[in-house]
Amino acid sequence: MQKTSFVRKSFIKLLPPALGYMVMGNLLATIMSISLAPFSTETAIMGLAVLFAMAIYLLLVAVPAYKNGMDENKNIESGSDLKIPKYRWVVIGLIEWGIMLIPSLVFLSVGYSIGVYRIILGAIQPLSLFLVNENGVMLSYSPYVFMGFYALTVPACHIGFILGAGDKLNKDRIMYKGGEKDG
Repeated sequence: MQKTSFVRKSFIKLLPPALGYMVMGNLLATIMSISLAPFSTETAIMGLAVLFAMAIYLLLVAVPAYKNGMDENKNIESGSDLKIPKYRWVVIGLIEWGIMLIPSLVFLSVGYSIGVYRIILGAIQPLSLFLVNENGVMLSYSPYVFMGFYALTVPACHIGFILGAGDKLNKDRIMYKGGEKDG
């Protein structure tokens, strides 16, 4: 097989799509949560909303990493002699997590409206409805729980890249046992 030259996307070019998907994940989770507002007293529906909001965010965060992993895999298979960078998306995930820590840190230090806080952090908006006391006031440890949830951004990015680089979700390989296709 002939080796081809491959220009790997720089770290700076990977960061904007990752941040865009992060913002979209929070935005879509917020829209879903607002759509379910009439059912906010239904525990089962809001419990599912918590899971779906988290899934929306984490899956969208993993998408650019997965796409980059697919590009890396394609280039390795085409004969490029470059090694796949193992921890590039961990660093990007750490940057995203750092960005998502800012609203919680500002909320803890300055304190602004709980409604604004919940909208900014859309992926945890349904969860925040469960972390209130009997008076409807958010529990004091809630921002730390939210920071912990957003820490899952790091493994989501890394796992997305690993799945893409290993071509683990290739429908042809799944359906045809190893990638053999009928002519």
